[in-house]
Amino acid sequence: MLEVYFKAIEETITFCPFVVSFSLSTETIDTDFQAENGKIIKRWDNAPHHPEIKTFPDHVHMGSEEIVKEAIKPSIFQIIGEVCRNIEKV
Repeated sequence: MLEVYFKAIEETITFCPFVVSFSLSTETIDTDFQAENGKIIKRWDNAPHHPEIKTFPDHVHMGSEEIVKEAIKPSIFQIIGEVCRNIEKV
């Protein structure tokens, strides 16, 4: 049942013309919001490579891999909202 739910979300998001790549996992999150040229606008993930962040392992990359900020794991709705609020700036 859960696999069907995730598959439906993945298919819906993949058809969005602004989505370059997308994957879902029940264990990790790695969601990129990128410009058409591939430049990172925001990338949320919870890979355990920034232990200095208070929200470790959750964090967000802001504009580049080098700029890392605290972040709680966003819901899919929060990610879509962020993309919608910022799509004009891309």
